[in-house]
Amino acid sequence: MLKSFGAVPGLRTLLFLMPLVLANSGASGQSYMSLGNYIDLEKGAINKSQGSPVVTIYLGGVIEALGFANAVLNQGGARQLYCLPESGVSAEKLRFLVEGYITKTRGLVSETDFNHIRSVMNVGAVSLVALRETFPCP
Repeated sequence: MLKSFGAVPGLRTLLFLMPLVLANSGASGQSYMSLGNYIDLEKGAINKSQGSPVVTIYLGGVIEALGFANAVLNQGGARQLYCLPESGVSAEKLRFLVEGYITKTRGLVSETDFNHIRSVMNVGAVSLVALRETFPCP
């Protein structure tokens, strides 16, 4: 049960995206990293301070893909998904943002609901919401 729906910025967007994520995941099998996969890989990382190398590579791909999407939107004169500072964002920074969303979500829902969310929500969608909230466009 959701304790406070509006308490986490972007949670409404994340919950709005969930049906789209679910609809796109069934046709080709699981071709994304679920939050559950992410949590398990990070928990099993040998070097806890650096996290899982698989997660690092995946997050790098997410950053690259969203960056290309932003470039296409910008080139077409459309509003970008998010606006990074000149320093950009690393996989490590994105890991920090994703971890923050996991922690916030865990605090807002029951353990049963969180277990469901971790099995169906993907890291790409969480990353997009986290980037939009952290680096909004003016």
